[in-house]
Amino acid sequence: MPEVDVVSLRFPLRARMSRVASKLAHAQGSSGLPGAVQTKTLVAADIGGTNARFQIWSTSTGVQKHEELLYEKTYDACQFETFDMCFRKLCEDSGLTVFDSSCFAVAGPVKNSRCEMTNLNWRLDSVAIERSFRIPKVSVINDFAAIGYGIMGLDPSQLVALNDVSAEERGPIAIIGPGTGLGEANMLWNDSKQSYEVIASEGSHALFAPKNQIGVQLLEYMWVQNLQVCEVEHVCSGPGLRNIYRFLCRKNDIKCDEIEPAEISARALSKSCDVCVATLNIFLEILGSECLGAALRVLATGGVYIAGGIPPKILPLITETPVLIKAFENCSPPMRDVVTRFPLKVVSDPNVGLLGAKILAKQQISVIL
Repeated sequence: MPEVDVVSLRFPLRARMSRVASKLAHAQGSSGLPGAVQTKTLVAADIGGTNARFQIWSTSTGVQKHEELLYEKTYDACQFETFDMCFRKLCEDSGLTVFDSSCFAVAGPVKNSRCEMTNLNWRLDSVAIERSFRIPKVSVINDFAAIGYGIMGLDPSQLVALNDVSAEERGPIAIIGPGTGLGEANMLWNDSKQSYEVIASEGSHALFAPKNQIGVQLLEYMWVQNLQVCEVEHVCSGPGLRNIYRFLCRKNDIKCDEIEPAEISARALSKSCDVCVATLNIFLEILGSECLGAALRVLATGGVYIAGGIPPKILPLITETPVLIKAFENCSPPMRDVVTRFPLKVVSDPNVGLLGAKILAKQQISVIL
């Protein structure tokens, strides 16, 4: 089965297995004593419409807590008919088949730890995964819920501030991120738990509401394409970039190249294509407006975080041009003082969803790690 984009293979398989076996033996030999080492193996995954990214971790407690990344790999999700086929390939490639806990962050609505993915024909069910792969602790969560948990574990160096506003302690947080689709989530402080709770959202499927004449023309173009309902996601995502590009080509009577969203972004960054530059400007304007709407809905004094697969790749366009921040601040006069209280930040770490999945996988283990 084909796989792509091998992110990292930290050390040879035999060495990995030797280290894991050593740790497991240590845990079994001393598990009843104070300060004994407890070693667990975790699987974290961030599965979108394009890529399925996995990490396998060894984590232990005792006098000295230790954590080690055993294996990391990204697969082209479209090359696998089902999640199970992809996960079996992971086990085969890593040589690891025994796991104590797992958390799978997926692009789509999740109910009772089950998900029919939005942009991929996969179905994930935590109970079925537990049975098929004999993993004692399994959870399936929305990918932007995972990003929410991951944000709490980020280093400040992994965030890029777009305005000079300090976050209010325990204030509501809004998260939005374009990639293959457009993900959104909110985070609210829970006093009884003394921590944030992530509230999943499908706000990206709300209707696209243009803010200017070019936006109205884009919406009319989308209607002509037999799209009776134009969602925000249709114009603020990877496919959304392509839709905007084709619209501008038709509007300006220019030959439309059949290029992927990544190429549109690359040409805009290099300024080698005027249509691509204009495409990204419209895209950033829509993204900024959506950030504003998300912030106002929850009064995001804790911050608005822009995540997803696209923003880190176009960070120079976001930071060097005022398009996004102007759209974020473009509100009615009575709301301007309110908007000045919302910090706006870009998450530069593309693995924040994996970090969140890993955090939850650790929390599921009965031993305090």
